Amino acid sequence: MKKITLLTCLLSISAFSSTTWADDKSAFYNSAQQAISKSGLTATSALELIQQDYRATPYEYELDRDDHRLYHEIKLVNGETKEKIEVKVDIETGQQQVRRSTLSKKDEGKQKIAAILHNEVSLIDAIQIANLNETALLLEAEFEIKDGFTYYEIEIYDGSQERELLVNPDTKTVIPTFEKK
Repeated sequence: MKKITLLTCLLSISAFSSTTWADDKSAFYNSAQQAISKSGLTATSALELIQQDYRATPYEYELDRDDHRLYHEIKLVNGETKEKIEVKVDIETGQQQVRRSTLSKKDEGKQKIAAILHNEVSLIDAIQIANLNETALLLEAEFEIKDGFTYYEIEIYDGSQERELLVNPDTKTVIPTFEKK
């Protein structure tokens, strides 16, 4: 009898926590969309602003939450100064937090950084190629190299579910993907 009661408790906790997690994610997406709508500071406008301010190439974006504040987190690289720059832009106030580091010769991502700097299609271009509708919330976007193939991985929330899009910078097209079921 104790085993059945314990199993029932564990199953109840598991069901509750997955529902709470899904509700928390949905609440996060809704609050992010409201904050972005109120401030007008979209992911693309933040990327353009930061790229211009720091004269560097953005290669990674993430919608982030920290201490109940929403941020556009953008990672850039400057080929001239050999710097990596990480900027967090507060969505409500526009205030920026900046962290800089020097690229080292031992940097594991130097092949990726070289490809980013010499790529004709920027992260902003890739987001535009993905042709996101106005209600889509950009969650993450990143330049990737796997097995010698370069692409941009873009994650969005389309109002009902998370979706992943891949953009080929060589053909400037969205790469068809299939979901496993």
